[in-house]
Formats: sequence, structure tokens, C-alpha cells
Amino acid sequence: ESDMSLSPQWEYLTVLVSPEVLDYEELHPKSVNGQELKNWKKIDLNTFLSQLGADHWEMTGTISIDVGESRAGTNYLFFKRIKP
Repeated sequence: ESDMSLSPQWEYLTVLVSPEVLDYEELHPKSVNGQELKNWKKIDLNTFLSQLGADHWEMTGTISIDVGESRAGTNYLFFKRIKP
């Protein structure tokens, strides 16, 4: 009896966040859905996230992969929004 067309259809976005090699305080989005962003080292993470929010993307979760004590880990951010 349930009509699937009435429930929202979601689309998803995966962002890889990469810290600068020399400055771990400075975080940048490096790739989106596996596609590396041009000039990613110049993209501010907060500005990037604000733009995603303006485009109706909502963060749904994160995964952090620790690569060892001497280096920062790798972080993935996951977003979803209702398909237009």
C-alpha cells in the first residue's frame, strides 16, 4: 500500500578533507566524490561547507582513518540532500 514515490529520494556527496602537509591546523576539501578539486590547497573548508549548505546539502556523518602517530589522519565527510 505504501507509495515509494511519496518518500524522499536522497542523493549523496562524499568530501575528502586533507590537512596541509606542513600545517595541520589548515584543513581543505581535497576531493568530492573521488574527483580532486582544482587548487584544493587554496579552498577554505568553512567557506566550502557553507556553500554546500546553501546548495541544500546536509552533513550526515564522518569517517576518520588514522594513518599513524606522526601524521594526521584522513577524514571523509558525508552529505545528503533530497533529489530535485
